Formats: sequence, C-alpha cells, structure tokens
Amino acid sequence: MKHLALIVALIAGCYGSGGGGGTGGGGTGATCPATAPPTYDSFGHQFFQSYCTRCHSTTSTDRMGAPDDLNWDTQAGIDQHLADIEGQAAKGPNATNRLMPFTPPDPTDAERETLGQFLACEKLRAH
Repeated sequence: MKHLALIVALIAGCYGSGGGGGTGGGGTGATCPATAPPTYDSFGHQFFQSYCTRCHSTTSTDRMGAPDDLNWDTQAGIDQHLADIEGQAAKGPNATNRLMPFTPPDPTDAERETLGQFLACEKLRAH
C-alpha cells in the first residue's frame, strides 16, 4: 500500500501544473545564447545521463513511474519533448522548474539554467 501511495504522488507531481515561478510547470523564457550555445555534445548528453536517464531510459530497470515512451537516451528522444522537459526541470528568467528529478542527485540552478538554454537552442535547431 505504501508503494501505491508513492506512485500516485509521483504521477501527480509529474502531471500537476505547478507554479510557473516556483517549483515547476511554467515556461522559463530561456533563450539560446548567441555565443557558445550549449549543444547536445557539449551539455545535453552529460546532463541527461547524470539526472534523467535513471528513469527516462529504454534500459531503466526502475522507472519510478516514468511513462515507457518518455526516454532521454538520445537527442531525438529529447527533441520530441522539449516543452515538457522545460516545464519539469529547466530554469530561465520567468520560472525555475524543479519537478524533476524526483530523487537526488539534483541539478544545480546553474545547470537548470543551461538546460533551459539548451532546450531553447534545440527548438531553434529543430525548425
């Protein structure tokens, strides 16, 4: 029963709207820097390996309730969910989203800010 309550709480946190300026759910307003923009190779791959793929991976054995189709093993997988990732874990001038990850280790605010920039750059690259 205790495990069921944990799963319900995790799912509620994942899909809750959160507060845009507080713990999560809002657009960050992050932009892609004109000089030295973070790329998948320079930032994204390591960030997602460090903080996300323990649950969001095709090889995760304990996904902690992460849906089977949300996998951040590849740049293509990340690019399919840029806005979702931003609303869960990124930081920018308009919001700091800390819904993810559920368990430590957690990224620093500086890493979350770079994540916001990376996601903004990916949006530009994808178009």
